[in-house]
Amino acid sequence: MKAHPRPTLGCLSILLAPMAGSAAQLPVPDPAFGGPDGIARVAFDLAGAQRDIGATATALADGRLLLVGTAEVDSSTTDIAFARLAAADGSLDPAFGPDDDGHALAGLAPMQAVSDVAQASNGLLYLGMSPNDVAVVGRIDADGAPDPTFN
Repeated sequence: MKAHPRPTLGCLSILLAPMAGSAAQLPVPDPAFGGPDGIARVAFDLAGAQRDIGATATALADGRLLLVGTAEVDSSTTDIAFARLAAADGSLDPAFGPDDDGHALAGLAPMQAVSDVAQASNGLLYLGMSPNDVAVVGRIDADGAPDPTFN
């Protein structure tokens, strides 16, 4: 089996700070977020297949970031995947997901894409697309568990 490079979902935090000698204030990467380049590299890798795709992100009311995409759960099936990051440094939030590792799945496989996520007062809503082009709206709770009462 050929090894593939670990796919990443990047998120860039910009710190607005004046550059020395510049009259204009230009955005510069925040080296405290992720790494020296200001990018947090996050791999879903929930099933180890490494064919995961990041789609969108949203800032949550508490300052953390939620990344959403699709993750391969077996050789031919993908599901909607989530990763929650600490806003301060871009690290995975260990209080999120069923394994407390910062990752969660929607549990709706097969899904071919996810296009949006938004915070609601009672959870996180997401919009996905099934393989037969049916739009799906779902909700997860603050810990990343699918909300079975959402219909």
